[in-house]
Amino acid sequence: MNSDANINNNIKRTAEGNPERFFAYNNGLTILVNDLEPPTEGDPFLKVRGLSIVNGAQTTGALASSSASADALSSARVLARFVKCSDQQVIREIIQYNNSQNKVEAADFRSNDKIQDRLRREFERIPESDYRGGRRGGERDIIERPPNLVPTQTAAQAIAAFHGMPNIAYNETRRIWSSDEIYAQVFPERVTARHLLFCYSLLKAIEEAKFNLSKVPNAERTGAQNEQLKFFRLRGSIILLANAASECLETILGVPVHDSWRMHFRENISPKEAVSRWHPILVPLLPFVGQLEDAMSGYLKNSERTASSLARFRALVEATRPALGAGPYADFAVGVAVD
Repeated sequence: MNSDANINNNIKRTAEGNPERFFAYNNGLTILVNDLEPPTEGDPFLKVRGLSIVNGAQTTGALASSSASADALSSARVLARFVKCSDQQVIREIIQYNNSQNKVEAADFRSNDKIQDRLRREFERIPESDYRGGRRGGERDIIERPPNLVPTQTAAQAIAAFHGMPNIAYNETRRIWSSDEIYAQVFPERVTARHLLFCYSLLKAIEEAKFNLSKVPNAERTGAQNEQLKFFRLRGSIILLANAASECLETILGVPVHDSWRMHFRENISPKEAVSRWHPILVPLLPFVGQLEDAMSGYLKNSERTASSLARFRALVEATRPALGAGPYADFAVGVAVD
C-alpha cells in the first residue's frame, strides 16, 4: 500500500477517533513567513504575513478532507512553528532538515526560490497550464494528478536536454536542485515560462511519438518503425532525442539561433497545443534515430560519443532541408520566435 496514503489515513484516524491526542501524535507544521508580530499583552494574537508550509502539507490536506464533523475536530490541536528567515541557504536547510523523516523530493528544496516563484506567476498567464515550481499540491492533487500539470522534475529535465545537458537531464536529475551550480545552468535568471513550455512540449511530443509507435500492432509495424521502437526502448532515448532535435532547430527554422534561451512559441498557447506543434517536426526526424544509438551505450555519460552521435544526426537532418524547408519546417517556423 502507498506509504503516503498510509500516512494520510493515520492522520485522519487520529483526528476522527482521538482528536484530543492529535497534538501528541502529530509532528505539526513548520511554516516560513515573510514577517511576523508576536502576541502582546494588548493583542494576544500572533500576526504573520506571506506564509508557506514547508512541512506538514499532508497534515493540512488530511484534516481538510476528513469526514469528521467540525465539533469532533474542535478538540484537536496542531503544533505550528512559524519561522521568519530571508537567508536562502538557511531556508533550503530548513526545508531539508524538516523533511528528513519524510519522503522529500529534491525539487522541494527550491520551492521558495525567486526564479521558481516568478515562473509560477508567469505560468498563470499561460492557458490551461499548472506549474508548481517544486511546491506540492494538497492531498487531492497527490491522488488525482491535475490534467494540465507541468511537472517540475520533467520541466527541469526538458530544459537540461534542450540546452545540451542530456547527462544531467537523465543521470543527475536530483543535482539540478541540490547543486547551486547546476541549478543556475538549468534555471538561469533569463529563463521564462514561455521558453520552459517550448522545451517541455518537445519532450512530451517525443514521449507521445514513442507511445504511438508502441500501439502499432506487431504485424502492422514496418521495418523502419521497428528500428525506431528499438531506439525508444533504450534508457535515456527520449532525453537524447530532445537534445538532438533542439540542435537541429537552425536547420528546421532556416534562420540562425543566436540565443536559444529566447526561443518560444509566438502565440500564448496551452501545453497541449504546444505539444501538437512539434508532431509534424518529429515525423522526418524519427527515421534518423539510429544515428544516436552509439551514445546510448554509455547511458549518455560519454560526452565524446554523444557529441559524435549528435553530429551524424544533424548532418542527416540538414539533408532534409531542401525537401521539407517549404513544408512542415516552414509551417513550424512561422509560429516560433527566436529573439
